Amino acid sequence: MNFEEILASVTGVIWDLFLPILVIAGLYIWIKIIFGIRKKISTPSKATLKQAIGPISISLGAMVGTGAIVGVLGAINKLPANVSPEAISVWSLVGMVLMIPLIYSEVLVTKVMNKSPKEYISYFICKKAGVVYAFAFMILYVFGFGGFQFGGINDVAGVIITDVFHKDALTSFESYIYIVMALFVFSAGVILTKKHELFINMLTVMISIAVVAYIIFLGAFIIHTNGFAHIYLNTMWQELIHPVNMAIGLPVGLLFGLQRIIQTAEAGLGGLAMSSLESDSKPRAAAIIAMIPSTITIIIAIMGTTYVASYGIYSDVMEQGNVNLESFFLVAQHVTGTPGVIIIILFAILSGLTTLIGSYYFVDILMPYKQNSKIGIYIILIFVAGTLAVFGASIVFEMIDLLMFLVTALNMTALFIFARRGYKKYLLDKK
Repeated sequence: MNFEEILASVTGVIWDLFLPILVIAGLYIWIKIIFGIRKKISTPSKATLKQAIGPISISLGAMVGTGAIVGVLGAINKLPANVSPEAISVWSLVGMVLMIPLIYSEVLVTKVMNKSPKEYISYFICKKAGVVYAFAFMILYVFGFGGFQFGGINDVAGVIITDVFHKDALTSFESYIYIVMALFVFSAGVILTKKHELFINMLTVMISIAVVAYIIFLGAFIIHTNGFAHIYLNTMWQELIHPVNMAIGLPVGLLFGLQRIIQTAEAGLGGLAMSSLESDSKPRAAAIIAMIPSTITIIIAIMGTTYVASYGIYSDVMEQGNVNLESFFLVAQHVTGTPGVIIIILFAILSGLTTLIGSYYFVDILMPYKQNSKIGIYIILIFVAGTLAVFGASIVFEMIDLLMFLVTALNMTALFIFARRGYKKYLLDKK
């Protein structure tokens, strides 16, 4: 067993043990905050459309990437042979009920304290914990998730070249020069403009096009396969009432479902809390705004992609355990024709780009340096991430789950302390 396999095994054990704690702690945090102290630390408020656009664009830009397809397909491949892909869908719904209120609570705490997660972790735990969180989060987002986007878009381009244009596959060097470097130059160019308004506007346009297009594709796909819909829903129900392959007391579908929710919807990571600092909205309004991109992401990224893959397996276009991007394109082509394939390509490329560009926001928030230094750090990280995405070193990307654990554990600990006793300093009657 090589180091990469050892790391994957260790990370798997950590998550098996951590998820039950996460569920219990998360329930305590949001029940205590929403039903116990919310009215004591905040007042009713409404958000304007202008206040909502910035945080939603940054959040969707960072969340909805190529992982919405590639990441979910990878999770399906990890399922045991006797567990259907529908398990991820139904347990993601369960996970959403558990985790979306946590997102609300996380953002509420950030706005009430007027501190980013790094700052309140430093305040409630210690300064070193805040520094560790900041660097782990930055590496996770810019390097880990960014590398995933480079790899995902490169895979999409490879399928286009070989299956659509029937050309020979690009060599690794050609992929690096023509695809990865093009993405790198575009992303770096946007950030180098130093125009924040342009940055937000680009994210808004790109993520809007990507999300709307993918929703149209999913709608058309469901309409064309309406005879399969009741089979899909019935399988979801069976997976819910007959959970199998228990992992430390949790159904394996919930295990993968919660991991995807944390990765794609940022529940517990602190990303949405940082995005909320983009607007001047009041705490409760900001918390409501934060729930919107998370819900959209879970529905279209996890449930939508799983539905397509489930139909692909049902119709024998895909083979369970060997679900991949190429077969995903074949399913789309089989059901919706060329327009469906074009939409998937558009979604994968635009959403991947928004993740790469959107990740700079977190470097800007977390790093206590001058702007030029932050831009330099961002450019170096995405350059290395893109290079490794093509030329190997997959061990780096095996560390994503490990970094997610570290970031989530630190953030949840601080939120738990706030819910237990830290809120007392922020009671309205003491201000």
